[in-house]
Amino acid sequence: MGILFRRKKIYYLLCVLAVLLICLSGDMVIVNDKVYSVFRVIWESPKEAAHICDIKRAFDSGVSGWLSLLLPVAALPFASCLSDERRSGFYLFEKGRQSPFCYFRAKICYAFAGNATILLGGLGIYILVIASLFPLNPSYGEMEVVGAVGVTVSGLCVHIVSKVVYLLIYGMVLSMFTGAFIYLYNDLCVDFCLVFLINYLFRRYFMGGFGL
Repeated sequence: MGILFRRKKIYYLLCVLAVLLICLSGDMVIVNDKVYSVFRVIWESPKEAAHICDIKRAFDSGVSGWLSLLLPVAALPFASCLSDERRSGFYLFEKGRQSPFCYFRAKICYAFAGNATILLGGLGIYILVIASLFPLNPSYGEMEVVGAVGVTVSGLCVHIVSKVVYLLIYGMVLSMFTGAFIYLYNDLCVDFCLVFLINYLFRRYFMGGFGL
C-alpha cells in the first residue's frame, strides 16, 4: 500500500477532494421552489430551511444521489497503477516472484485499501464539516411538530457507520470490476466508461433509484 500511495499520491488527493465536492453538491432542501445543495445551504444559510437542517439530513443528502453514481472515481489510483503494470509488463515479474493466488490476493488488498483510503478521507472531512456547521437536531422554533423525536448521538453514529460500510463494500465491488476490465482491455477511459455504465444501470433498474 505504501508503494501504491507514493506512486499515485496526487491521484489519491484529487479523488479525496472529488468525494468531498460530490458530497457538498448533494441536494439538501427545496425552499420556494429552489433546490439548495449542502454547499448552498452552508454558504447562503436560508432562514426558511433553518428548522429542517441537521447533521443527519446533511449527511444523507451528501452520500445519496451523485456519490452513488460517481463512486467509481475512488478506483482511479488502483486502476491507474494496475494499468501501468499491465502496459510495462511488470505484472509478469510480480507473478514470477509469487503464486498467481498471492498476486491476485495482493491486488484485491490494494484495491480495498485504496478505495477505503479515498472514501474514508473524503467522507471523514465531509462529516467534520457538517458536524461543525449543523445541529444534531433541527430547531423547530414556532413550527413545533407534535410527536417529533430527536436524533441521539449513538443513533446518528450507527446510521453514519452503516452507510459508510455500505459505500466501502459497494466501492470495492466497483474497483474489482474496473480491475477485471483492465485485464481484458487495458484502456482506462474505456474501462471506466464501462464501470460507470454498469453502475448506472444497476442502480437505475435493480436498486430502484440513485439513493442509498
